[in-house]
Amino acid sequence: MSISLHHTADPDGDDLWRRLWDADAVQPPYYQPGELLAAARHFQPVYYLPGHLRYEQSGDLPVDLAPERLVAVEDGRPVAGLALTVERHRGGTRISCYGRPLYLVRDSTAGEDRVAAAAGLLHGRLDELVRRHGAPGYHLRDFLAHGRLSPLSERVLRDGGQAVPYFTQVIDLRQSPEAIRAGLRDNHRRILRKRTPQLRMRVVGPDTVRPDHADLMVRLHRIMRGSTVRSEAYWRAVVESVRLGEGFLVVAEDAEREVAVAHFATSTRMCFYSTAAHDPAHKGAGLSHVLLWRAIEHAKELGCAGFEVGDRIYPGQHSFVPEKLHGISHFKAGFGSAATVRMDVLSAAAEPDPPMDGGHRTDD
Repeated sequence: MSISLHHTADPDGDDLWRRLWDADAVQPPYYQPGELLAAARHFQPVYYLPGHLRYEQSGDLPVDLAPERLVAVEDGRPVAGLALTVERHRGGTRISCYGRPLYLVRDSTAGEDRVAAAAGLLHGRLDELVRRHGAPGYHLRDFLAHGRLSPLSERVLRDGGQAVPYFTQVIDLRQSPEAIRAGLRDNHRRILRKRTPQLRMRVVGPDTVRPDHADLMVRLHRIMRGSTVRSEAYWRAVVESVRLGEGFLVVAEDAEREVAVAHFATSTRMCFYSTAAHDPAHKGAGLSHVLLWRAIEHAKELGCAGFEVGDRIYPGQHSFVPEKLHGISHFKAGFGSAATVRMDVLSAAAEPDPPMDGGHRTDD
C-alpha cells in the first residue's frame, strides 16, 4: 500500500493523530494540545542558537495562526506526522509548532523504510508551505531516537539545512527514590534537609486546579519580574492544560501564604519543568529546590520515566549567552542524572513560489 497524507486541524477529534501520539516513543509533554495553545500565547526565544541561526518574533502574539496536523497513513495505519502552524505576524510569516520547533511524531514500531517514506511526504509539504507563504524556513527539534537522526532531519540537512546540538538536563525516574536523591548535588541535598518547617508544598492536578490559580501565577510572576512579561491569556491556557490532564502545578505555602507556584507538563512517558513564579522575598529559603524536588517526587508517582529539568548551556558552546542563564543552567545540573543531547535542525530558506492570480497567493 502507498503512503498518503491526512490533514486535520482538530487533533482532539482525530483518531489517527491520537493513535500516532500513543505510539510515539518519546511523547514530549510540551507538544500536547493544551500545552501548544499556551505556547501560542507566549513566544519563548531560542536564545542558545548561534547568532547566524537565531530568530526572533516581532510581537508576542501572531496576527493570525492557522493550525494543521499532518499524518502520513499507510493502509489505515498512522506512520508519522507533524503538528504545525502557519503564523502570520506583522513582520512576516513563520512555519512552526505554535511558536515551538517542529517535532516529528512517529510510530515507534513502524519499519524504517515506512518512516522514511512518510518523512518524504512531510518534507515535501513543509517546503510547499514555506514557498507559498514566503516563510524563512523552519526549525525541527530532533530527539535522536536510538541515537540517530530522524529521516525528516536527514532530508532537511541534505537540502542545505544546518544542525546544532541542544542540551537538556533529564533525571532518570526509573531509579529508586534513594538513588535519585543520592544523585543530587551536595548543597541541593543539604538545602532539602534544612527546609523551613512551615514551608508546605501542595500538588494541584486536573481535579483540584481552579481558574484563580491563573490569577496567582499572574500576580507572582509580575512581582518576580517587576512587570507583566507573559499575558493573562498564557497563564489561563496553562491552567486549562492542567485541567485537561496534561500536567500539574506545585504551589508553595509559607505560613498559610502562597509564595510560589510552578507548572510541570506531563505525558505518559515524561515530565517537563515548564515555568515558575515566586515572591522574591522568599527566595533565600531554598524555595526553588524544595518546589522542584516535590515535582520530581510527584512525576515518579505518576509513572513518568524521565523528568526534564530544562535546557543546559556551556561556557565554550554558549559564550554569547548572558551569565545569568549560565547560573540557571548550573542550578538545573544540580538535580542529577545527565544532560541529554538532542538536535536543532534548521532548514535552508526556500525560494518563494511566483505570485498567482494577479499577485495574490492562493491556498488549497
